[in-house]
Amino acid sequence: MKNALFNLLCDFGRQEILRSYNPDSCIISTAVVLDVLQHFGFHACPLSVRTTIYNAAAVDCMKKRLLPRPDQIKEWADKYGSWTVGIGFGERQSPAKWPGHLVALHEDTLIDLSLDQATRPKYEMNLTPMFGKTSLAFAEGEEKEVWIKEDGCVITYQRTCNESFSKSPDWSDRKRRRAIVLSIIQRAEELVDSDAGKFQAEQGDLRIARL
Repeated sequence: MKNALFNLLCDFGRQEILRSYNPDSCIISTAVVLDVLQHFGFHACPLSVRTTIYNAAAVDCMKKRLLPRPDQIKEWADKYGSWTVGIGFGERQSPAKWPGHLVALHEDTLIDLSLDQATRPKYEMNLTPMFGKTSLAFAEGEEKEVWIKEDGCVITYQRTCNESFSKSPDWSDRKRRRAIVLSIIQRAEELVDSDAGKFQAEQGDLRIARL
């Protein structure tokens, strides 16, 4: 059931969020995840991170122990097609912009609903909202970094201690996301199989399989 709900959040849920917010909307996206999971009896917590995404060409270069200097990044992009994108590396907070990146953590599953903001088609980085297993040590806070493979890219999540996201109205004001949360909950309940009590796919429009 949990994986089905995670898929629903990544697909339908993200679409609902993007009706009102830009792709770089990690705070509202994570808050929505937590509210929906809580409604269905699952606990999750917010996790501030710095995220680096390496495309397949960059990963190949790393395997060959090739690392460009800062002044070589453009040259290597032209020569090898390698590219990386960082999220959450800002230094200053402004009323309109939080400098970090926020994801949700449920047990040992990391849920990043706003990963699509790192999409760069030019460099074959076609990223979508995702959820993936982390190491138990990362989930319990013993390790600060985890590596996840997604659609040919490698993504690193590094824990930070920046909890200033809690000052954002997108986090503290539930009224801002109430309509989105209710829409996702309604959609989920429409997909509940009353006999088995499990989610089921409808017309193949969601990546949900009978569990």
